[in-house]
Amino acid sequence: MTAGILCISALAGCGSDPTVRQTEETKENYQVATEATGDEAENIYKFTAYPSGKTDPVTFKDVEVDVNAFALRSHELAYMIGETKFDSPDELSVDAATQFGFTHIFYEDFYKIDNRAVALRTVKSEQIEEQLEKYFGKNSIDPEKSILYNPKTKKLEMWLPEYGTNMYYNVDAVQEEGDALEITTTFYREKAKSTLLCKTVISVGIEDGKPVILRLKTG
Repeated sequence: MTAGILCISALAGCGSDPTVRQTEETKENYQVATEATGDEAENIYKFTAYPSGKTDPVTFKDVEVDVNAFALRSHELAYMIGETKFDSPDELSVDAATQFGFTHIFYEDFYKIDNRAVALRTVKSEQIEEQLEKYFGKNSIDPEKSILYNPKTKKLEMWLPEYGTNMYYNVDAVQEEGDALEITTTFYREKAKSTLLCKTVISVGIEDGKPVILRLKTG
C-alpha cells in the first residue's frame, strides 16, 4: 500500500462533509453563533503544531516565502480536502477548491478549528475568489459551480468541517526547482515523530510579487 493511500485512510476522519449538518449532540452542546468567525469563537480544544526541520522563511526571487505556512497548506490540500496531486490550481476540483477557500475565510490554519464548534457559514463567491487568488494566484476556479452554491440566495453555505487536530511534521527539504521553490514535508502520527503518516511536496512560485501555490504531489 502506498504512503499516499495510507495517509488518506488515516485522515479520513479529520473532516466531515461540509454540506451535512453535524450530529444533534454536538450541535446542542457546543453550537457557536453563526456570525462569529473561527478565530473569534472559543476554542475548546487547543490544537498545536509541532514542526521541525527547515521551517524558517526563505527568500525566493527576492520574495520572502513562509515555508512553515506552505507546509501546512500542503497537508490541508492533500489530506483534509483530498487533492493529493495537481500540476496547476485549475486542475483542482471546484468543490474541493471552494471548500479550501471557504474555510480559509475563517481560519488561517485548518488544524486550529474547534471540532466542537458547529456553525453554518454563509459567504459571497467574491470572498472565496479572494482567498483562492491569495493562495493560488490567478486561476479559473468558479465557486458558483460548487455544490456549496445556493442559487436562491446567490451565496455559498457550508458547515465548517471538523479539521482540528495536533500536527506533527518535519520540513525535510527546501530547494529551488526551475520556476518554483519545492518544500518537502513529512507528517507523523505522534509527537515523537517515529511513525510515518505521509509526505508532501508543494511547489511555490511568485506571482505579482507574492508567493502562490503552483503544484502539489504526495508520496
